[in-house]
Amino acid sequence: MAQTTDALSNACATVEVSIDGCVNWTDISGSTQSVSGTEQGRQSGEVYTFEGEGPIIKRGKKEPLELVFAIVYTEEALEPYELARAIFEEDGCNGEICVRWSPAGGVVGTYSYTAFGPIINFIYPPIDASTAAPIMGGFTVKTGNIATAAIAS
Repeated sequence: MAQTTDALSNACATVEVSIDGCVNWTDISGSTQSVSGTEQGRQSGEVYTFEGEGPIIKRGKKEPLELVFAIVYTEEALEPYELARAIFEEDGCNGEICVRWSPAGGVVGTYSYTAFGPIINFIYPPIDASTAAPIMGGFTVKTGNIATAAIAS
């Protein structure tokens, strides 16, 4: 097989969030540095019999995964840091959010990945006098499934 010419740059992605059940989306690309924790596993099980050297292995359901979003710390009410903080600090059992990212930057015909779940972890602003880099925060969404879809428009 020949070497691919369709590789994508990490620097051109888009990231969006929705707080109304994946209906209306807010682009947070301008404050998001990375999305990680995107590896999902499946349950598996095995059994051994008296015959043969190896086990009989079967797969099961998908395991949950934790998507980690690294975002720039700001104190602007409508920017991602304050949006995520407000959801995380909500009283009660709510605090769920839809997240969607597109490695190709949301271009029609490419893919987006969408997940829904609670914010289970939030990074408050760490500070360090030895660096001039922007302060980073972040949040983690726990989900059981990532939906893959082709971007139509």
